[in-house]
Amino acid sequence: MMNKQERDKLIEKYEHWRTYDPNPAEKVGWMDKQDQIGRFLQFLKLESFTGKSFVGSSVLDVGCGYGAFLEFLIEQLRSNSFYYFGIDINDKYVERAKETWGGDVGTVLSSPPLFVHAEFADYEFHRSFDFVVASGIFNVNAFDSKDRAYQVIFETVKKMIALATHGVGFNFLSAVLDQGQILTADMVCYDKHKVLDWCKKQECVKKAVIVEGYDPLDSTILLDTRKM
Repeated sequence: MMNKQERDKLIEKYEHWRTYDPNPAEKVGWMDKQDQIGRFLQFLKLESFTGKSFVGSSVLDVGCGYGAFLEFLIEQLRSNSFYYFGIDINDKYVERAKETWGGDVGTVLSSPPLFVHAEFADYEFHRSFDFVVASGIFNVNAFDSKDRAYQVIFETVKKMIALATHGVGFNFLSAVLDQGQILTADMVCYDKHKVLDWCKKQECVKKAVIVEGYDPLDSTILLDTRKM
């Protein structure tokens, strides 16, 4: 769980992006929409990894922003047969998501999507989900030490694992400099092997893999959490 100082710093950064950047993808911290979609595509690999389709499944999107992953799923799956739950710490993002996906728009899904403004670590869920994903939520450096950053990512992923009956997917920055791209002090970079090794040690994780090659600075970890 983040403390107040960390939470405030995180919200301040996202508010900066939301206020000054021109399109929805940039408003939540991505370079452009393709940058965002490139990461979303990695989560679809959970289908072959776990043997379960997103169609007919329940999905929890941690750090949902404006609901871009919901839009992505509708376009990619070409199906409205899934349940989507989005949660975000930024109230402005959630307000916008509710406006976008409320009313008649939400009826395109077999079950209306739900958006909640809350910190994931604090929120009490009363159900599990087939898939739990998080894209970009570990990128902002809101911490006063690297050890603290690892503590928060591990606490968050542990809760994601506990809520997922089939699979978990999350991404994070794993390279500081590549092909002329440099991360600023506002961003935090993790050792991908350290994160993967921690995931493999979790009791409810059946399999864990790193997916790379879609972005020079980013890694995605997929977890098989089937209870069997």
